[in-house]
Amino acid sequence: MIKRQLEKLLVEYSNKWPVVAVVGARQTGKTTLVKRVFPDYKYFNLEDPNEYQEVVSLLKNFDNNFSDGVFFDEIQRMPELLSYIQASVDRTGKMGKIIISGSENLLLASNISQSLAGRAIYLNMLPTSIQERMDSGFFDAELIQNIYKGGYPAIYNRELDATSYYEAYVQTYLQRDIQELSEVGDLTSFRRFLILLADNIGSPLSINNISKDSGLDRRKIEKWISILEATYVIFRLPAYFDKLAKRVIKAPKLYFYDTGLMSFLLGFKNAEDLMGSDKLGALFENFNILEIYKNYKNSGLTNEFFFWQQDKKEIDLLISGRPNQKIIDFKLSSKYKDQFREGFIKYQSHASSEFDVTSQFIVYSGDTDESHNPGLINWNDTDLIL
Repeated sequence: MIKRQLEKLLVEYSNKWPVVAVVGARQTGKTTLVKRVFPDYKYFNLEDPNEYQEVVSLLKNFDNNFSDGVFFDEIQRMPELLSYIQASVDRTGKMGKIIISGSENLLLASNISQSLAGRAIYLNMLPTSIQERMDSGFFDAELIQNIYKGGYPAIYNRELDATSYYEAYVQTYLQRDIQELSEVGDLTSFRRFLILLADNIGSPLSINNISKDSGLDRRKIEKWISILEATYVIFRLPAYFDKLAKRVIKAPKLYFYDTGLMSFLLGFKNAEDLMGSDKLGALFENFNILEIYKNYKNSGLTNEFFFWQQDKKEIDLLISGRPNQKIIDFKLSSKYKDQFREGFIKYQSHASSEFDVTSQFIVYSGDTDESHNPGLINWNDTDLIL
């Protein structure tokens, strides 16, 4: 069983907040995590009709029925429950006795902001990280295997075939959730849309190009992208500018929360198929951005992530911080080359003087000793960027 780094934060937050909301995609291990940390809390899966009705019967005497701790799983199925939680928290003032989880961020965030503002804190649970798999004895030293398998814990805990797992994941979870949230009529078109997004990862988002390639209208594309964000399938990486207004206007890039799912959508049936593929560079970039994002989230850090691009020079990842920024490029190369730093030089010539941009990293796919090159690190050492 892979032990999750969020366990420490869950314990810490439960001592300081009345409600802790554990959110994330389906099958990332939210339920397992909470049950491991709070084995004595009452548990209710609100997707189970019987447990749903049991909760309904207990609401009238909420404080007494749930005083020893309760975990409401998939709370988006019962949004009215949030009002009861709010009232109970205000009456009792107890810390950490109510844990909620959800796999639909859009609905959950909207309701929490209205009902539990100042009373609840989020924990975003992502698929397993390299560090978590290393610490638990599930690490594969082959880069290609890590990209192909992705990070969903069941693949490692149950030794599942990745392709079979993601086929079931798309059919059982993803298509069902999308169908419920947006009433998708044509699942075949939706699946083609997913494949098209995977094929364009790492490029600035162009709704017009997607519409042209897919035959879908802009409104449907924008709605489906929002739903995929809300269910933790994809995320946007905005462009960085000193002026906030420009950040809003510039097209973001899209990335997947899991490269295993992305590899499946691109049609790769095994890890060896990735070798020599023209998609490997984009997968490598997505993989490393995601690993760094996991490291920050698992440590409770809230820095913003961006990319930067100007005059055909680019920084793959810029992590905000005052006065210090981190700028990072990803290179699918076994050897270091001086031209890897050209983007850094260009960025420094345009950077505001209020920032220290000395924190520069190049993440590459080699495994030789390059300690004489400051900031050059291997793909499985991205935890050093914290």
